[in-house]
Amino acid sequence: MIDRVILGDNAFFGVNHRSRTEGDSLAKRFEDPREVARVCAAAKHHGAGGIMLSSHHRTPSILAALRERPELRDFRIYPNIPYLMKYVQRSTQAGIGGMMGDIFSTGPWHRRAATLARGGWAYLRKDFRKMIEVAVELELEPYRKHPVPAVFLHNGLADLALGLGWTEVFHIWDRLIRRKYRAIPGFGTLNQVKMSEALEAAGLAAPLIMAPFNMAGFHMNPSREVCEASLAGGRYTLLAMNVLVSGAADPEAAFRYLGSHPGVRHMVIGATSEAHLAQNELLLKKHLGV
Repeated sequence: MIDRVILGDNAFFGVNHRSRTEGDSLAKRFEDPREVARVCAAAKHHGAGGIMLSSHHRTPSILAALRERPELRDFRIYPNIPYLMKYVQRSTQAGIGGMMGDIFSTGPWHRRAATLARGGWAYLRKDFRKMIEVAVELELEPYRKHPVPAVFLHNGLADLALGLGWTEVFHIWDRLIRRKYRAIPGFGTLNQVKMSEALEAAGLAAPLIMAPFNMAGFHMNPSREVCEASLAGGRYTLLAMNVLVSGAADPEAAFRYLGSHPGVRHMVIGATSEAHLAQNELLLKKHLGV
């Protein structure tokens, strides 16, 4: 089972859906991974059980900083992979060769070599399933020393597969994460309803879906009302994201809204200060009994 409250990572990487300037300011603040670890320790103190982390190029240093703090040894990590923008940016900066060098730079050399060999053989044989398996193995290498209860297929790739009807991707992901990593497979999406329907049609019962769910209907597709009705059907577990609309929503009203929907039992919430974490903890207790 996943945690009720998970700390979001957008702010640590400078992502802010309302303000590029504010996002850049946060990225600068959190260049030191020890600052991220400090916020994680505060988040744990205020009820968060783990952190969502994409495979950003700074993620390995953040994970190392977490391991340096004894109180965070049981702080759970929720990988959200693959972080496609990382590959786009790195290939632009250093070319395909530089990007591939980064990919194969994590982990012991013997494991990297074995993975490279399997990936090359899969490519030569056009074994799509094995290529995905190798790619996931590379993406998850930095997380090996941490407790990982669930691994999410990033919405960038999940929604691409959804739009193109590549349901086999969902089957491969589900089997791989369950069997090899003994974790819960999660599916990120910006279309909660279509994703739930596609996964159900593919025979994946009671899936874990991470999607926006908030009082403003921000990024809730096809609409807030349709998403609310879908969730009420109880056919999947929702990890609600964008719950505070990148800080635009009034926290009291935002959590009151979440509390009015019994299907909302798990949330990923971004916060960067002790004051915001403490406020969230109080409001979660008040409106959702967390």
